[in-house]
Amino acid sequence: MSRKFTVESVRFNGEKKRSWSCGLLHEDHDSLILEGTFASDVEHRDLGTILKGTRSVEYFPAGKWYSVFVFYLPDGQLRNFYCNISLPIKILGNRIEMVDLDIDIAVWPDGRVQMLDEDEYAENIERLLYPEYVILGVDSAVRELLELISARAWIFSVLPAED
Repeated sequence: MSRKFTVESVRFNGEKKRSWSCGLLHEDHDSLILEGTFASDVEHRDLGTILKGTRSVEYFPAGKWYSVFVFYLPDGQLRNFYCNISLPIKILGNRIEMVDLDIDIAVWPDGRVQMLDEDEYAENIERLLYPEYVILGVDSAVRELLELISARAWIFSVLPAED
């Protein structure tokens, strides 16, 4: 049986957002890759219905201000990529703490890129008093991800070429 992790998504002020369980697929000094399966249908305001049985392969590159989840439909087809902007994760035994910094990027199988939660990010800059290093880190992470997506680099290589 693979090692199990609980991923805890928290806000910058420490408030818990959500948590889920995953199994370990791969771990080395560069990354942690986990896998989980949705136990029930989930309604997401931007992604629509994520079906029960959807598989999530979750990439946590070491030291990066983002993680990338790849969702596969129950029949195995790519559903979408979901990129979370966050502080670099902390691994605390079998618990992973991910400080979510609001902005997300969805990438669809046709290559379409959709920025998510920019309004929540703008609100939380003020409400949660994000320091300048956080704002600069978010900007840098968004730029890096958009460059990887545009270049079809890393796990985004399965996307169709841009026109």
